[in-house]
Amino acid sequence: MLPFLVVGPVGWIGRASIKGYGLGIVAAAIVVGAAISVTASLYVQSRLTVLDVILEGKAS
Repeated sequence: MLPFLVVGPVGWIGRASIKGYGLGIVAAAIVVGAAISVTASLYVQSRLTVLDVILEGKAS
């Protein structure tokens, strides 16, 4: 399922153009990969923070 969620936006972003300049498939793949990486990193950090609070007993 993940390949479909990655390839779809890459194809869409790769074909898009702003003032006649296209991003291209390779650049679009880098942008989508970076976005997925940042999203996953922020998700993991937020989950670890919540788990740390629960494990320390500070949660109400």
